[in-house]
Amino acid sequence: MFTCTQRRFNPLYVDLAERLKDFDKVASFNATYTLNIPTRATGWRCLTEDCGGGVVIDLGYHIIDQLIWWFGYPDDIYCKSSDISDGSYDTEDSATIAFSYHSGLHGSIILSRCSGKRREEYQIASRDLSVEGNKSELVISMRETGEKTLEKRGDFSEVSTDAQLDFFLQTLANGEDFKENVHDNLLNMKFIEQSYRGKLTKDQVLFVETYMKRTPPPERKGGLSHGL
Repeated sequence: MFTCTQRRFNPLYVDLAERLKDFDKVASFNATYTLNIPTRATGWRCLTEDCGGGVVIDLGYHIIDQLIWWFGYPDDIYCKSSDISDGSYDTEDSATIAFSYHSGLHGSIILSRCSGKRREEYQIASRDLSVEGNKSELVISMRETGEKTLEKRGDFSEVSTDAQLDFFLQTLANGEDFKENVHDNLLNMKFIEQSYRGKLTKDQVLFVETYMKRTPPPERKGGLSHGL
């Protein structure tokens, strides 16, 4: 099984993932992903029992994957959510997730499907640099002077789709498996489960965490390490 998280195949995100290794003391990561969906949740998206949840597992999944891919698994996670339902559904329409690491890195993820407009972006602050980006833009600037050290813009949707298919087909052609992919997505689900079970701490046993303790992480060919 291969679960595709598109940002891992977008050249802008891949480029920054490599550059982050050389950043001096990253202090914060903040991301916003909002939509304005006029109709309220209907069909299978109405009930948590059927779909697993609302914006955290739907919109949030991709941002959560981005966070863990770049910085590893947070040491603390706190989530608050709400909905505008009149009782016709129980999945959340909006959520704010706060997270932190023992290193001092912290941040937030803001999610909504009932916001005024579509918006997807992230910001990173380090000791010397600041970053602003999304699927079509990456800007790195000197924090004190504002001087841009990197600026890339464009439509990378077709390139990203091609990269996803190439990865899938090449993996099969080489007779390899998707263990790394499965491990990464289990980490995403662990994060989501912790968000929904807000009263639990990282040290308390969750289903996904229990499963992962029985399954050692795969040996990686390269890239950033993903800590538990």
